[in-house]
Amino acid sequence: MFEKKYYTRKQRKLYGLGWFAISFILVIVFVALDWTVLGYIASAFAIMSLYTGFFTKNEPPRDGEFTPEDFDNPKDHAESIHRWLKSMKKTLLDIKKRNKGKLTKKDIVSFIEELRPTYNDFDDDPKRGKDISFKISPDLEPFQFQVFFHELPEFQIEIYSAQGGKYEGFNAGILSDEKNMRVNIITDWLREKSTPLTKKLNKILLSYPNCVDDALIEKPWKSK
Repeated sequence: MFEKKYYTRKQRKLYGLGWFAISFILVIVFVALDWTVLGYIASAFAIMSLYTGFFTKNEPPRDGEFTPEDFDNPKDHAESIHRWLKSMKKTLLDIKKRNKGKLTKKDIVSFIEELRPTYNDFDDDPKRGKDISFKISPDLEPFQFQVFFHELPEFQIEIYSAQGGKYEGFNAGILSDEKNMRVNIITDWLREKSTPLTKKLNKILLSYPNCVDDALIEKPWKSK
């Protein structure tokens, strides 16, 4: 049984262009030899190579065959953040549905442990309290997740960048009872100014469907 291999965005484009060039040469050869059917097949493969290289994506292996540097650009981070937040929310809602509307802390802890996380050492027991903070490597190495479950069965998932990093000031999240993913979340505890890379990452994420700028959402309960 073959393992599914993950390619970074740059690798997918490079391989797509390479196979397109090879296929295009074969098309010329087949047409010159009057092998029409093979020419059509090679043409189709050339088009598929370009499509696969530029418009498809797949999931990274959990054990990680790459270093964090392979993913360290805003486009790949935006893709991973969008995918992970949606996937985590869907899984927790599926668990809630199977439990007939109930979702417990034990359910959330069990799900997070399946992600093979690195827990943050905020206290002696990272799974104690009403939230859990952790990291997932390699593609999301600069960021940290935090799952809040103060009002179960509702929950909230946030992802933010550690202080002093290249993406300092980044904070995005998703609520269990809302359709949209919130980007550029302004909080009382995360006051770092956004870096140029953070602003670029926010811009890419806000171009995705169902992503909204949290800073533009009116919050009458917050003091100005």
